[in-house]
Amino acid sequence: LRQPTSLTALLHLGPYTSRMPPRVSVVASGDDEAMLVSLRQQKSALLPRLATSFSLGQLPIQMLQIHLSGLAHRIVARAFDVSHRRVVERYGLVPGCRFAVLAFGSLGAREMGFFSDLDLLFVYDGVGHSDGTRSLPVETWAAKLGQQLIWALGAPLEGGKCYDVDTRLRPSGNQGPLCVRMEAFRRYHRHDAQLWERQALLRLCPIVGNLCSDVMAAVCETLDTAASPGLGSELLDMRHRMVQERTRTSGFDIKLGEGGTVDVEFAIQGLQLRHNVHGRRRWSMSTRQAIRALRKQGHLRGSDADRLHDGWTQLL
Repeated sequence: LRQPTSLTALLHLGPYTSRMPPRVSVVASGDDEAMLVSLRQQKSALLPRLATSFSLGQLPIQMLQIHLSGLAHRIVARAFDVSHRRVVERYGLVPGCRFAVLAFGSLGAREMGFFSDLDLLFVYDGVGHSDGTRSLPVETWAAKLGQQLIWALGAPLEGGKCYDVDTRLRPSGNQGPLCVRMEAFRRYHRHDAQLWERQALLRLCPIVGNLCSDVMAAVCETLDTAASPGLGSELLDMRHRMVQERTRTSGFDIKLGEGGTVDVEFAIQGLQLRHNVHGRRRWSMSTRQAIRALRKQGHLRGSDADRLHDGWTQLL
């Protein structure tokens, strides 16, 4: 345990058994670093309580994942508030600019584990310059906000870091800008996105910001388009290359190797893309939810759904 408060919280409060995701709070102190340290301390205090509940069988794996994801969601939102304030204090506001922070991967699907990082996406819209004394064009201002949030979550302050942040799932990956303009995001996914990027969109969910609804509407438009006739073959080829690469570099891998959890995810995501089963605009589907939805709509036989669900759960 990195923080004495972690053991203190466990001893005084006991295992975390509530069905409601943990809450985090930030006391307005005027000291941004102190507020970020507080987020780290609250996370450090909650993790041992969650781990104890899970180990004692008081918290099923599904609820553990939801709690860990809810905790991360709240921390990112609080860290964004601090980051936004810091950027505005330095550079002012860009009138009319809107911004969104969204999550791919395990956070997007509410399937986080204790050691999961955050796959984040930053999207903005607007024109012009900020109104501060150190004025910046909107694209630079947005990039500063994204960079500030990555720092707020990942900087090794007192109590360590909150989360490692990965932004490589944005359009064009590391070759593209850190923050993507809304129209560029829409155009990229309409014309240039690869199959694996459409898969990633199935697990995209909004976290914070006043542009989230527009981004999710664009995602739904993309996913509503007809899947390629060769979807199954493309997925099999991609998965085969992934297994070969993982075997060559790392040997056995329970997640990415042959027979791992990604096999189940590929099968389910392929069916989602084929039959246009991707959930609501406000939140993505978890793997379990997707299995249930495909079964309910007749795209997956009951016995196959049970086998996929049980196998995926056992591998977690």
